[in-house]
Amino acid sequence: MKALNIDWQISPDEHLIIVTTGENLNAGDLHAYRAEVLMSGRYPGCRQLIDITSLDCSRLIYMDLMDEFVACMNHSRNHLQGDRAALVAATSSQQGMAAFLRSAFALSQQEQAESPAALLMDVGVFTDIQQARTWLTSDRSESCQACR
Repeated sequence: MKALNIDWQISPDEHLIIVTTGENLNAGDLHAYRAEVLMSGRYPGCRQLIDITSLDCSRLIYMDLMDEFVACMNHSRNHLQGDRAALVAATSSQQGMAAFLRSAFALSQQEQAESPAALLMDVGVFTDIQQARTWLTSDRSESCQACR
């Protein structure tokens, strides 16, 4: 297995997992991420914060990585018990991609929901990690302005 340049950090409030990589994410990276979360057992109840600033959008689409991303998000929803996830993107093109990913995940959730009233994971798109942290740890009744 290829060594991945992934930096794992736990914020002081222990509500977030921050995933960053200096290389473009690929299916192997996402599989490794899911495996790390599953095997470590260190992050029960954590919410996921994914830094997509280095994603190559065309690779993500043309290499069918959307399915991998959705599977990763669904894994977090099912195993980490979080009701929110945040995507952090630095540039306008990355923000567009993050919005696209959010939409794909929302569609996947709706297709898998047992009933129309099923609780869906709320996914926000942010330009700043601190904004994402604030939203992830805020009152659950607070809506995400960046999510609309």
